[in-house]
Amino acid sequence: MNLHESLLQSSSITSLPTLLDPRFKTIGFFSQSKADEAVRRLTYVCANGIRETSHHPQSSPVASTSISNNVAERPGNKLWSHLDATVMASRTKHNVTANATVDVQRYLSEPNIGRTDDPLLYWERQKCIYPNLYKLAIVYLCTPASSVPCESVLQSRRSNFQEESSQSKHSRTNIVLK
Repeated sequence: MNLHESLLQSSSITSLPTLLDPRFKTIGFFSQSKADEAVRRLTYVCANGIRETSHHPQSSPVASTSISNNVAERPGNKLWSHLDATVMASRTKHNVTANATVDVQRYLSEPNIGRTDDPLLYWERQKCIYPNLYKLAIVYLCTPASSVPCESVLQSRRSNFQEESSQSKHSRTNIVLK
């Protein structure tokens, strides 16, 4: 593996799209350690996405009302109210990380789709099963999982530029010689 490929796999710009592309997942990596690192990164990003949506009041009405209906509203129970809020916050934090880990592991354990299958169509079908990964896939799959398409575009542009430059030199030489 050359340095360029190693740097690309270390980059979250290419590692997350590779994992979220159901054609590649972890087989798109040259080394297992890079794949494991990308899985940890995906789990972390997924957990952050879950946390962000859980901070909105609409996402967890049952949890917040259960505490307020029991003890928190009674006068003189500030200590219990604080304890309940602390327990609920720690429960949420643990559950978010656990949920993200379970989602990522379940997704990665499914078989890869065919090379010619559409990954966006796959995610459209799976958005009810993996809603948090679906949101990430929509964002990250706009990034190529490989630098090959970009490199080929740059290479063809470089060739065109060199060809134009070469023709330009010849025409200037002909003008000078006349």
